[in-house]
Amino acid sequence: MAGLRIALFSRSTPAHFAAGGMERHTDQLARGLARRGHAVTLFTTALPPGGAPDVEEAGLELRYLAGTRPGVYGGGYWPRARAAFADARRRRPFDAILSQSAGAWGVLDLPASARPACLAVLHGNPRAEMATAWRSAPWHPKTWARTAILLEQHFQTRRRLPQCAGLVAVSSELGERLRREFPGQVRGLRVIPNGIAIDAYRQASPAEGQRVLYTGRVIAAKGVFVLVDAFAAIAGAYPDARLRIIGDGQLTALRRRVARWGLTARVEIVGAVPHAQIAGELAAGALFVLPTQCTEGLPLGMLEAMASGLPVVAIARGGIAEVLRGDNGGVLLAPAAADARSLARALGDLFAAPAERERLGRAARQRIETAYSETAMLAAYESWLCELAGA
Repeated sequence: MAGLRIALFSRSTPAHFAAGGMERHTDQLARGLARRGHAVTLFTTALPPGGAPDVEEAGLELRYLAGTRPGVYGGGYWPRARAAFADARRRRPFDAILSQSAGAWGVLDLPASARPACLAVLHGNPRAEMATAWRSAPWHPKTWARTAILLEQHFQTRRRLPQCAGLVAVSSELGERLRREFPGQVRGLRVIPNGIAIDAYRQASPAEGQRVLYTGRVIAAKGVFVLVDAFAAIAGAYPDARLRIIGDGQLTALRRRVARWGLTARVEIVGAVPHAQIAGELAAGALFVLPTQCTEGLPLGMLEAMASGLPVVAIARGGIAEVLRGDNGGVLLAPAAADARSLARALGDLFAAPAERERLGRAARQRIETAYSETAMLAAYESWLCELAGA
């Protein structure tokens, strides 16, 4: 099979937000497809001040669009992406467009004769994000502002979906949400779950030690403040337990919460770290916790923890339940039980049962091996892009 020339659009990459799941997924697709013999040009926003560009490799070209705002759709990103695509296409045609979320929406303004088919990858839906905003901070002025933005995204998405030749939902649950929110606009949708390069993750020993890990954005909507409160509730009963929180966001506010509980010596708020360090962090853990209030697509951080053989305690929101339901490597809490008391009880139960942690950890890694491998994910994208390109 001859290699395709693929235009990949994403508002951000690991050079913008190192710990972001969508950014890591973009990197997986760009590098994975290039290593499979395709020529990938990644169009993205300008680098943040002082930011270092992602590393190019054979088959992968990176285009940071001057004059755009780093990591966001506003500030002229869509028209500049469209102009950059048209300029690159004049030199050599593309065979397919791959849009990470709304990344390629601007290019869809070109007539169909001036662009190849577009495959869009969707990680969430505006209606669910609105619900998350109101759960997290009801009636806050920022929630109203966020709602206005999400309403605009809803109508943009409604207009753009019919222009896409194919749609990817990263979980079956998300696919159903999209069909409910956009009846009549969702056509040609397939589910391609996010995947993990399992060989990159060392097997943890969850029965040893009592280190609890969280990786991801440090914001209230991800449940990190609830996690600190839950840890405080069991800290006295388990004096060897430690909590390690990795990611960027509301670090100052979270440190204040930890200090109020008198747990500064036992709760480490690390901030963002290079993704290359995550495998080592996970290998040293005993439990991974995802107490999110968000309706998730399919969180890469959770899949990485499972690939490391860590049992997971998570809230059954969005695609999380698909992965963990049925004794597949963790403990699922109902959204109605997403409070500190319920989370503390789940943590305490697993702290008291090292053999159960070990069993769940083995089940978690097996779940990734059988259903969420990076190899299978890349093969599915490659097959569909070739189909759309007529290759």
